[in-house]
Amino acid sequence: MKIKSLLIVLFNLIVLLSLGQRKFNTGDALINSTIKIETIKKEIVLGKEKYLKSVGTGFFFNFQITKDMVIPVIVTNKHVIQSAIQGILYFKITDSTGLPIYGKTEKIIISSFAQNCISHPDSSIDLAIYPILPLIDLYAKKNINLFYPSLPEQAIPNDSIINSLNAIEDIFMIGYPYGLRDTINDLPIVRKGITATPVYLNYNQKNEFLIDMPVFFGSSGSPILIYNEGSWMDYSGMNVINGGRVMLLGINYATYTKEFDGKILPIISNDIEDSLKTKTPLPLYNIGIIIKAQKLFDFKPILSKLIKKQSLPAPRR
Repeated sequence: MKIKSLLIVLFNLIVLLSLGQRKFNTGDALINSTIKIETIKKEIVLGKEKYLKSVGTGFFFNFQITKDMVIPVIVTNKHVIQSAIQGILYFKITDSTGLPIYGKTEKIIISSFAQNCISHPDSSIDLAIYPILPLIDLYAKKNINLFYPSLPEQAIPNDSIINSLNAIEDIFMIGYPYGLRDTINDLPIVRKGITATPVYLNYNQKNEFLIDMPVFFGSSGSPILIYNEGSWMDYSGMNVINGGRVMLLGINYATYTKEFDGKILPIISNDIEDSLKTKTPLPLYNIGIIIKAQKLFDFKPILSKLIKKQSLPAPRR
């Protein structure tokens, strides 16, 4: 179970690695740090059993359990994996140098997906993790090396750093709105916005803050990041990557929506068809609701206990 962080945390590389004719930099690592999650859920719709497919976002994260032990996981939301009888994950694989092979994706189908995930112990916190170490080991035995550049714990700012932030900060969201992605290169969509409430305060007394950015279905589980390429002051405890500034501020889980009434317009109008109404929820005000990244630390005691028992969830395929 022991894996040196240098082997699995791309962000800890001291030198830039070559990728064809260009360099693999911090931005490249960040856009590869997320993964599309598709789930199959069995639900009763109008009295009939239906299998419904939904999509969400996850991102790779490393928990530093001990000095020599790092546990990689996929972070997402509870509502993304809830009741999922099957999960579908899309991994890029690496070449002999450990870099991704764009255009070559491993589609992994996992049964009993929700049961293999670990939900946040607080029922009000919409977070869940899926430990991927057993999955990595399984595919390594097949000589398939999965690519999972993971955000380290050091990317989560401590209280001192949070209090040093401006009330308004530029932020990035990386994910799969409406399931949209570059299907050939298996890359997500990156969007930019600003913090809508100060990160150093709890919005409505919750471990949350708001962002000003369009948030669509499929973006659940997306990381919210501060990212600046270039030279930045090295604050104590802040993760500095290749001379840039990277902070994991939080995880998107919701947006404010409003239902808009409408009606089905028939080709040939009649009284019955003309009275059929529809309601469509649409994102309101471009506001996203973000869980503060510090809540991820609540998973560490759970993982530590599972490791002691050697009972990390094994992939069921």
